[in-house]
Amino acid sequence: MDSRFQGLRHCLREAGEGLWRYPALTLLSTLSIAVTLYVFGLFILLALLSIYPTLVFAAWGKAMRRGEAPDFEPGRLRKVRAIVHTELAGIVLIVLFAAMMARGVGFFG
Repeated sequence: MDSRFQGLRHCLREAGEGLWRYPALTLLSTLSIAVTLYVFGLFILLALLSIYPTLVFAAWGKAMRRGEAPDFEPGRLRKVRAIVHTELAGIVLIVLFAAMMARGVGFFG
């Protein structure tokens, strides 16, 4: 067998016979990985969303240190507010999913 497939063959052998013999177990293990990736993806998305408000707040801080009034454009303020509200909703979802996973919701083992 080609050396590229040695790692895959090892993983399949280590997974055990039961995991591959019963399609339901294979599906459940795949779903648990998918949920974990979904929560991780949500975390990454929230981290990326926070870049824009951080830059805007930093610009406002620089203006305040110079003794100037920050630039409160209505469009920019509305955009920052919407992003922060979206981030807060995402954090609530992450906490909710974490509590559900801790209680075993979705685990059929």
